Amino acid sequence: MRKKAFVILSSLCVALSSCGSKGNSEQSNNVVKPETVQKATATVFDCDPGTDDACAILMFAKTIGEPEYMISTFGNMPFKYTTRNMNIMAKYLNMNSVLCQGIGEPSDGHEVTCGDFHGTDGLAGIADSMAIKYGVTDSMIATNKDLAYLASEINQKDSVTYIAVGPLSTLANLITKYPETVSHIKNVYIMGGGITHFNKEGQTEYNFAGDGPAVQTVLSSALDITIFPLDITEVYASIAKTEIDSMDFSKYPEMKSILLQNYASNVKYTKDATGCVIHDCLPVLYYYNKSKFSIKDYKLTANNIGHIEEAAEGKLIHVATEMEKDFLVNTIKESLK
Repeated sequence: MRKKAFVILSSLCVALSSCGSKGNSEQSNNVVKPETVQKATATVFDCDPGTDDACAILMFAKTIGEPEYMISTFGNMPFKYTTRNMNIMAKYLNMNSVLCQGIGEPSDGHEVTCGDFHGTDGLAGIADSMAIKYGVTDSMIATNKDLAYLASEINQKDSVTYIAVGPLSTLANLITKYPETVSHIKNVYIMGGGITHFNKEGQTEYNFAGDGPAVQTVLSSALDITIFPLDITEVYASIAKTEIDSMDFSKYPEMKSILLQNYASNVKYTKDATGCVIHDCLPVLYYYNKSKFSIKDYKLTANNIGHIEEAAEGKLIHVATEMEKDFLVNTIKESLK
């Protein structure tokens, strides 16, 4: 009798154990695993179109992938022209980037002389015809967002790459008026300045000379900054006239006029020039493929006219020094397809 009772009790224990195991298994299978959190990222292209900006926008639109935001500043032309040109290029290339208007004058209020390097309108004299052809109107431009909107958008992102190819007035305003954006901007790539090469008085460069106090604000900030000075752009951003002639512009014929305007101005204003120099493409190409570049770190300071120099007390800045040969030409050709 005791033996029989023991057998029954043992069977009951096994059954209960089995039920418990089954229940635990089912519970385990129903556990909701935490999903991988997707970080919100974005790219801002701060530009002053400009023939070289136009080429950079082409590469963004057709090869690299559109920036989430484009924002205009003064520089190659007065602000009303650069803002209009940004809108024209976006419509021309069927871009979906959010268009914003940044800062239209230097922080110290000095007068900026733009000249005719990029033509009378910044786009080789064809901005009016392009605006008509692609339906860019003043009312459309008026719907562009402002700097406060961009700051709000940046603050909702985990990681923002900020590419600036004009004067640094807009970025400096973000830093000073919306300081919370600094923790969201993880990388800043800037076309500007010169280490040993200069094209403006005071041993500086056009973009940095456009707003020297803004350069001081940006370069002394907590941002992680890589610059593309004249030292690299004058060498690696040059496209020979023979290369322009070999490109197929059948899909984007306006780009030929834009490149030829840049070429003509380089011949007019630069001794021994043999092609165009589209400076603003280099930080965009770095964003696209960093492996094509060599970088050297400098401790740099800036003065109030935009001159930069090495100094022991300066901020550590990454400086692009070399780029793989033909990377620019090949990317432009790819973008024209």
